[in-house]
Amino acid sequence: MYDWLDTFLCTPRARFVEPSERSVQITASALAQWLPLLGSVLYVPSRAEVDASARWPGGLLSESPLLMPLLRARYLRVLGIVSVDGPREWIECLDARGEILAQLHLLPDTDYLVWDSLPDESRIIAGRPGHGRSRMFRGAAAHLMRFRCQPLANMLCLGEASSPRISPLGRVVAQAIAGSQPLLMQGMPMLP
Repeated sequence: MYDWLDTFLCTPRARFVEPSERSVQITASALAQWLPLLGSVLYVPSRAEVDASARWPGGLLSESPLLMPLLRARYLRVLGIVSVDGPREWIECLDARGEILAQLHLLPDTDYLVWDSLPDESRIIAGRPGHGRSRMFRGAAAHLMRFRCQPLANMLCLGEASSPRISPLGRVVAQAIAGSQPLLMQGMPMLP
């Protein structure tokens, strides 16, 4: 009986809103120590080739080549958008030139309080960092991930914690995010 009301109220109002954006400057060690606090996230590293001239931060190691882009991050761009699918938030990790190295996507299983409180050492900057994006972000495979950061001698080692804790809703959201980009989903079977 009220089907017309649902389509009347919802369909014309379903539109995209400009994304909200803020940028912060960060050290790689602060990022490495903050990532494990997030819980489960969808991690999408870039397909772009690693810049051989880029300077690697001292005192940090990566357990996997998959996580190496995070060690080169100098800025975080926090973005949020409301679309017909609902709200989406993600963080772009940028190098010193402003190129996107990786994206971290908020999931229902992510700790929202940690997400909203960026690392203590970060500072908000005006505008876009570096020279801006010179090419579009092309993500490699999407990974459901929980990070781990542990001391190793006098260094910090960033790694992947054992299997991420992900709810059924988290799986659906992760697949929707991966489905909106040409990505392969790693670490979980696709739902029918």
